[in-house]
Amino acid sequence: MLLFIISVVFVALIGQASSAVLNGPTAVAISPDGAEAYVANFTGNSVSVIDTEAQSELTQIDVG
Repeated sequence: MLLFIISVVFVALIGQASSAVLNGPTAVAISPDGAEAYVANFTGNSVSVIDTEAQSELTQIDVG
């Protein structure tokens, strides 16, 4: 059940975020307070930090 709930959150975030921001999103982690989501971008070699309330990208971290 938890996997399903996270999947729904992931789809909702991906649906709201610009495709220019997310490059091949493959995984998501939610901060303990639920304020931020961290999305691993496979093709972009980065992690996007998403403000879950505003549904917008705060920053993108290059991971090589």
